[in-house]
Amino acid sequence: MSTSNNQIVLVTGANKGIGLATVKLFASKGYVTYIGARNEAEGAKALEEVKKEVPQSTVRFVRLDITSTESIKSAVEAVSKETGGKLDYLINNAGVFNTNKKPSEFDSEAIRKCFDVNFFGTVEVTQLFLPLLKNGGCKVILNVSSDLGSLQLQNYTNYRFYGFNVFAYNTSKTALNGFTVGLSKELSGEGFRVNSVNPGFVNTTMNGNAGELAPEAAANTLFNAAVKEHGTGRFLGDNYTTYPCFNKLKQQLSAQKRGLESTSEINPTNEQPVKKFKTRGEIEKEKKENERLKQLEIDRLKSQQSTKVPDSTNVESNNEPNKDVNSEPVPFLPKHIVIQRLRLRGQPITYFGETDYTRAERLRLLEENEPIEYTQGDNEFQNILKQIDSDASNKGGVKDTLENTDSENREQLEKESHLSKEGNIYYFLAKLMWEWEETLEERSSEEKKSLQGRMLKANMLQCRSHIQPLMNSLKSKTLALDILTHIHRIIEFCQQREYLKANDQYLQMAIGNSPWPMGVTMVGIHERSSREKIHSNQVAHVLNDETQRKYIQAVKRLMTFCQSRYPNNPSKNIG
Repeated sequence: MSTSNNQIVLVTGANKGIGLATVKLFASKGYVTYIGARNEAEGAKALEEVKKEVPQSTVRFVRLDITSTESIKSAVEAVSKETGGKLDYLINNAGVFNTNKKPSEFDSEAIRKCFDVNFFGTVEVTQLFLPLLKNGGCKVILNVSSDLGSLQLQNYTNYRFYGFNVFAYNTSKTALNGFTVGLSKELSGEGFRVNSVNPGFVNTTMNGNAGELAPEAAANTLFNAAVKEHGTGRFLGDNYTTYPCFNKLKQQLSAQKRGLESTSEINPTNEQPVKKFKTRGEIEKEKKENERLKQLEIDRLKSQQSTKVPDSTNVESNNEPNKDVNSEPVPFLPKHIVIQRLRLRGQPITYFGETDYTRAERLRLLEENEPIEYTQGDNEFQNILKQIDSDASNKGGVKDTLENTDSENREQLEKESHLSKEGNIYYFLAKLMWEWEETLEERSSEEKKSLQGRMLKANMLQCRSHIQPLMNSLKSKTLALDILTHIHRIIEFCQQREYLKANDQYLQMAIGNSPWPMGVTMVGIHERSSREKIHSNQVAHVLNDETQRKYIQAVKRLMTFCQSRYPNNPSKNIG
């Protein structure tokens, strides 16, 4: 009998089947082996059987019900007392197969019972025995799993158990494999080896003795997986390495690759097969070569244009049959930028018979004679900050362009606010803008000059700029009825300091509550009964156009300022 230097092994669920065969094998190799079982009578019977077959072995029984925390703690205490507080190998073999129902037929109680043993019990046993394993010399944790828990194999149609869709057992083993990987990462720096092992389809009472392998063969798989060095965080099989089904997949792929190589066409010189595909590197190389040739052609056309002489000989040369009709010079700007700048200037995009080059030259003349600053695409908020930073902007600039509301007679506006919805909304929003500006002006000079202070002022100025189209529509009474109704309700709730209700009304206006949030008001191309089911108050107005989006957002900013200026109970506030 070989020696093992009195290394200590605990096997759970070891009173029969794979567990008992594993205990016998470890005992025959000279290991101090513990039989973990919840039934004392069956455990004592298994202990007597092992001692009879391996007379000189050191085998002990410990009562261990992995579904009971108290039982696990008692087992830890008993093993620790007998071994001096150490354990070398923990083999989590206990498991159940309680039902073979399909996923759609399962009840939660059956799933819970299966997981209590196959997953939660194993996790708790490992956690409570971990201090003893850290004191041991080998530090091996082996979780007896199954290839039925492999997501990759379960999705492989040629897998022989592909149709064995046993929900509770399969998913419990999947969870166990995930626990193996996670624990292996956590303990990798402490010298632990944590692996899952698939012993194969073994002939046990769990599967009605329908298996292909004897328990002794499975025990040999577990012994080699535990004792031999295979790394950590792996899924081992009956060849003591990575599970062989994955190797079979690799072999099939290799055979397919060899078949492609054997049937590939050979070039006339018989040097190498003609490639039927291109690598990514070859595609990129070919793309760069095409771009280089294209640039050379453009340079050639430019050089031809620069050497042309505007005389009669050049005119006559246009009648030559081999003259390149596409030798027009390249515009000084890309086509889309030329079109964008012409549109910003309010100029026609293309005249009749105008080419890209002549259109670009027309833009060049416009820029030389009437230079303007193109601001499309600029950051509006950054521009306001820059104007605030400049002395001229502080004296006029941005503020002068936003004084339309301040110049009105406040008393007259207050009188008009009682005459119409437009007047009420106009006066309330204007009043909030005045108070916001006054609040900012009351700050100290140091606070105004700080970055935070300048950003607050920029927010106010941006809000005034965005809300101006709304104020103009209110003044001229041309605001759409649905938006007018929404904003009037928002104003009423703000005046009552019902800010939660105001926010709900704002959301109704901004994004609506319809399954057609994009402004759709017609189900199909024909008028029908479904037409009446779509209402304009369910339209997401914030999506209509950019101007509307901006002044709706400005209303929200003023709602936030109103809440801070006139606070109410926290239960009626937003945020």
